[in-house]
Amino acid sequence: MSSSSLNREPYRPVSTDEDDQGLSTSEHLEHGLTISYQSAVLWICIACTAMNVFTLYLNSWVNHRDGNFALNRKTIHTLRRPSQYIGFDTITRPSPPIARNFTNFPFGVAQINADEPFKIFDAHSTRFMSLSGTVYPEDKKVVVVNKVSTIMQFRAIDYGMEICELQINLPLMSTPAGEIKVISIYRLESSVPLDLETLSYMTSPRRIGRLGEIRALPSQETHWHRRMSCTLEEVITIELSCPQDIPINSRCNLEWSQHKEEATPGNIL
Repeated sequence: MSSSSLNREPYRPVSTDEDDQGLSTSEHLEHGLTISYQSAVLWICIACTAMNVFTLYLNSWVNHRDGNFALNRKTIHTLRRPSQYIGFDTITRPSPPIARNFTNFPFGVAQINADEPFKIFDAHSTRFMSLSGTVYPEDKKVVVVNKVSTIMQFRAIDYGMEICELQINLPLMSTPAGEIKVISIYRLESSVPLDLETLSYMTSPRRIGRLGEIRALPSQETHWHRRMSCTLEEVITIELSCPQDIPINSRCNLEWSQHKEEATPGNIL
């Protein structure tokens, strides 16, 4: 019985060059995928940036077309103030209403100078540095002398407020015998908060009426008041200045600090 031998090729190990070729092909594919992923991410970022720029441009164009401007510190007052008196209209109120009073201090105080029409006074001249940062005291400086006058703004904040009374209280002053301090009070045409960072004589609102005149007598307290109509959230702007014609034996040079803890000396509404 005869047997024939099978023809088989001898075993040959895979060469190192083939291994390197396989690995090189795999790395090449992975590198290509990475580049494609990075390119896709880059194009997505570019597309998102373009969309944002287009949206900003479109909003700006719409605002200017409608006569509106971007909201910032100077235009924040154009937003409707939220009411803290929700549901008060449904409450039964006594008739006749009971008159109640409360003290309302000015929220804005600044000086202007007629001799220097473009001068802007520092509205925060009393600020100082502390360990916790810059402190802005609530004390407001009031100056009325020669051509320097003071502008004040009040806001009617009480619910149902219809009548406001402007009061100016001055303490005893040591002045020469017979000398009288005189200042005039004017109502200004401004129903929105003023920008104190740009307020000057040239940019100040015009006067629309004279409310009265204060004559502070020596060695005597002064209490001046004037009633006026007002509505909720209304801004009232007044100016304290020297009268155009100062009477004989009178002077116009008053200066004090407005404190919220004390109504004298000070202006309240």
